[in-house]
Amino acid sequence: MSTFSYSVPPKRKAGAFTLTELMIATGLVSLVGLAFIVGSNFMLRSFAHTMAINFSHLEARNGVQQMLYTIHNSVSTTQLVSVTSDAGGVRRVVPVASGVLSSQALAVQTLTGGPFPVAVSASSGASVISVLINSNQGFTPAANQLILVPTHGVEKFVQSVGSYADSKYPVTIRDSDGLSTLEAISIAPFTGTPPTENVVLAYFTRPTVFLAENG
Repeated sequence: MSTFSYSVPPKRKAGAFTLTELMIATGLVSLVGLAFIVGSNFMLRSFAHTMAINFSHLEARNGVQQMLYTIHNSVSTTQLVSVTSDAGGVRRVVPVASGVLSSQALAVQTLTGGPFPVAVSASSGASVISVLINSNQGFTPAANQLILVPTHGVEKFVQSVGSYADSKYPVTIRDSDGLSTLEAISIAPFTGTPPTENVVLAYFTRPTVFLAENG
């Protein structure tokens, strides 16, 4: 009988990564991570840019709608004006002279109260208009509104409003370009006691200016 034998080869130990393999793996992971960071940054910036554009368009749309609403509800014709600043940085609205096409803004007026009877006649050179307003009418004039007396060509800014007494508000006016100089007026004496058909009526409006800046 013949016999045979064989030998089992020894098991190889699992070898560790070599330095070259580690460097290659680290490089690949770094490239993938860098690509992810660059892609994420690009997407975030693109998202922010798109949102900013959409927000700007929304603001512009709302502004145009507000402008149209104000113009449709105005009680005056649209006027070209320029805006200047005084030494203190306070802005002043100055009407553009007739025939001058360049301007910075459009100005309109919206009715806030009236008509109210003018309670006291104003002699030549006066700067105060006393307006009869009943407390149940729910209106109080305020500074920086406009007061209009159409029959006497009065269209002035309200500089200040005095204390309410005998159902009357004394309204101190200033000139129409908004400067602090008091403007003299003259309202003819009444032929009767308010309210009569001869009473002089005053209206109050709120000026609104649409200004274009930075192009």
